[in-house]
Amino acid sequence: MKIILVEATCILTTRALRLLLREIFRCLRYDISISTFSLNLMIDARDKFKGFKEFEFKERCFMSIVDLITLSVFLGISPAVREAYNAYSKSEKKELTAYKIYIQSVCTIQKNATWWMLEVVPKLYKPDAGVYTSQLYKLLFMAPNLEEYRLDNWPGEAEFKITSEIPVHEESILRIFLIGLHKNLPLNGQDSLAIAETMIKKAAGLHPLLDKDFTLLYSDKAKQFLECVWELTAYTYPESIALPADYQPPSMAITASYWKAWQLLLIMSAHNPHHFGSLAWESYPTLRALMEMCITSQFVFPPSTLAATSEKLEEVRAQERQLAEIEKQEILEFESRLAAASSKQVITEKSSLLLSTITRMDPLGPLRCPPQAVLDQLKQMNMHYKLGHLLCRSRQPDFLLDILQRQGTNQAMPWLADLVESAEGSLSVLPVQCLCEFLLNDSLPLVESGPGGGKVIKKRKAGELLKHLQTILHHPETDAGSCLETLDYFLRRLSSLQSQARLQALSGLKMLVTPSVDSDDGMEVDDNDGGTRWLLEHLPALPCFPLAYQSIAAALRQACEIETDPATVSLYIRFLSQTCCAVSTNGGLSDLAVVSGGGGGGSLSDLADLALDMASVIVERSSLLPAILPGSQHIASISKEDQELTFQALLHVFNRYMLLVRQENNSCEYSATQDLINVVWGGGGGVGGGGAGAPPRESATLHILIVHAQIILLTYGSAHGNSELFNTLLLMWFPPGEELPRAYLVGTGTPNTNTGEEALLIPDWLKLKMIRSCVSVLVDSALRDLEPHQLVLFIQSFGIPVESMSKLLQTLDGAVRADLKSVADSVLDKNYMGQLVAVQHRRGASGGTIFAKALGLNVDLGGGLSLAGGHLSTQQALTSVAIPPRSTAVIPPNQEQLTYTVSPKLF
Repeated sequence: MKIILVEATCILTTRALRLLLREIFRCLRYDISISTFSLNLMIDARDKFKGFKEFEFKERCFMSIVDLITLSVFLGISPAVREAYNAYSKSEKKELTAYKIYIQSVCTIQKNATWWMLEVVPKLYKPDAGVYTSQLYKLLFMAPNLEEYRLDNWPGEAEFKITSEIPVHEESILRIFLIGLHKNLPLNGQDSLAIAETMIKKAAGLHPLLDKDFTLLYSDKAKQFLECVWELTAYTYPESIALPADYQPPSMAITASYWKAWQLLLIMSAHNPHHFGSLAWESYPTLRALMEMCITSQFVFPPSTLAATSEKLEEVRAQERQLAEIEKQEILEFESRLAAASSKQVITEKSSLLLSTITRMDPLGPLRCPPQAVLDQLKQMNMHYKLGHLLCRSRQPDFLLDILQRQGTNQAMPWLADLVESAEGSLSVLPVQCLCEFLLNDSLPLVESGPGGGKVIKKRKAGELLKHLQTILHHPETDAGSCLETLDYFLRRLSSLQSQARLQALSGLKMLVTPSVDSDDGMEVDDNDGGTRWLLEHLPALPCFPLAYQSIAAALRQACEIETDPATVSLYIRFLSQTCCAVSTNGGLSDLAVVSGGGGGGSLSDLADLALDMASVIVERSSLLPAILPGSQHIASISKEDQELTFQALLHVFNRYMLLVRQENNSCEYSATQDLINVVWGGGGGVGGGGAGAPPRESATLHILIVHAQIILLTYGSAHGNSELFNTLLLMWFPPGEELPRAYLVGTGTPNTNTGEEALLIPDWLKLKMIRSCVSVLVDSALRDLEPHQLVLFIQSFGIPVESMSKLLQTLDGAVRADLKSVADSVLDKNYMGQLVAVQHRRGASGGTIFAKALGLNVDLGGGLSLAGGHLSTQQALTSVAIPPRSTAVIPPNQEQLTYTVSPKLF
């Protein structure tokens, strides 16, 4: 400092002082901290030197200090720094630590320099306005006269390039703002914003160096930053003009500064997504729109991500027109008020000076349209500073994922392909949801059948993407969260109401879980398994499968209730049955880890959810069920082998579930729903019945749909040769020589109590299904204890096998013997009933003769047909008989109605 004071009195020349400084750095072999050296030059001289207040060359001393600080920055460029910078400029993968340390030191110098210029220089050196401004620009390497340093051909062009881009500390920017806001300092608001813009853009140019340990524009003072920015952009009218007291002038901003501020905030948001980005995304619609433009690389207004439909597009445009008109009227009125208080000039739209220079200051307000010049600048900024790339890398908050979720699966996203294509060699920086969406959109068109039944991925980028996602799923060291996110993105779409979305998700998921091999033509995915191995073998083999099983099972259960393709539903059911009790929540596999209802395996509640969902499919999807279960000639039926596999899979689920819930002397569980019943095996009264010494009884609290589903499932059995699983379930619900299980309503008022009211376990519509079955046990059970009116209704139903119809008619004969009057009262149309009996006899059914004789039914169908000796006397062909619709039995909700227009050929 003493040397500087001497130099200031012209004893030493400026050039001599510079040469001395260079010699010091050379002798120390660059082993000197330039930031510490510079900070010591900025100390308050009043504390060190007596008489400094009276020193007459303070301004020259100030300029010399700035000169030395600037030179020290150049002198800090060591050979190691120069080598590292050359490697960086050529994009060579070399060690860049020396260069990073150097520019961080310069960043610290600039932070200290802005503090010095704000707090020390105005009070200590008191330079005039021109000197203050020029020295500030020199400290920040923005001065146009830096060429004066080129003495002795130093610093050279290389040194100037190395110092051209420097990281910026948040305190540096905030102090520049405060200098611009300070009334006693010469820098105005627009100049302050221009300096901040230059500093921020220089730092943003270093984006290739950015990583978690090396930041360029880090700031956690977003609110303070924003407050300063809006204050600097504000338009203030001259204080000499007095506006009327009853007029409140609008809040206006200088247009050029206003849109420059948005660009600064956009860069800061890209580099500070957690602080700036989240605040912008939630509170600043205009800044959010600019961020979305950078993410999608579509610089049009309104952004396609905010106005995806033509209606929304027109709504945003109409809003902008309305706001622009309001803004124009406010500016004209404001300028007229100013003119009335000063020049008395009449202000019109043509004569206005403010319309083109100021704009409405409402940063938190509705989205505004940027000028076309600003959009063009944004496009160039996005390309040069990779703002969209930085915004896409953010996971907290995840801007890209928010856009994808808002767009949905039905919106076209052409920008997504460009985004993935531009992520050359860096797919990992994009969220897996984005990559999945790209693969989801291209999963159908990007594949073509290859030789041998394989599928060859023709697009190179799609092949790279597929390989990347497969690595995430198949590599045992992959983060579990990424695996779950990848699978979940496809699984959620399997239950979409749009068939195209389901098909795309299914195709994409199949490609992901199926191991691929490299081939000369690209990625070849083996597809010679008939479309089942990917789910039944490859998916359970994934390392993350134990952790992902619950979400997988939940998604497939939901898909079973939506999917319309029988083969796909069958595959889902077989997978759920195969894995329902094999997955342990602690990460291992077990055959049945929850027999006792506790411990670490798949919980009883999970199995109960599966049983209920399968029951819902069986009971409510009556049009689909015949296509996936055996014994049907459904037009969309899958192969008989797959039908049998599906049948056994469902039997396995219900057998395993009943094994767990059916226990001896099981107490009734409390529930607030009326859909639960308590089923008791072994006869007796209510749930609490059976006194001391009574044989132990088994009971289970079940959802009524699960009971009905099991009985419906049994109706698909064959007359002979059923499996062990089928026989076990059949014996459970229809034990030979014993009473059928009884059901009781579950108590809803007090835990572990029941109402004592018996519930109807097998309603009429279910009995009718049992009668239509080929399983004799079901038919006999359904015909047990039927009332005469039920028998009369059932005989009018169609689709009943001949053997079952014979039992029905014979039971009806027995009812006539027991209570002829009740049977007669149930028959409303004897002519119609006589035709029905005759037709059933024509089919080959026996019985019903006592019923026909007792009621005097006319069984003559014409053509010589008559009842003689208890059977039809001739076998001539019958003409079609139109029988009016008759109700048959109570049909459950969501069941398809039966057709009652009949001719004998239907039987």
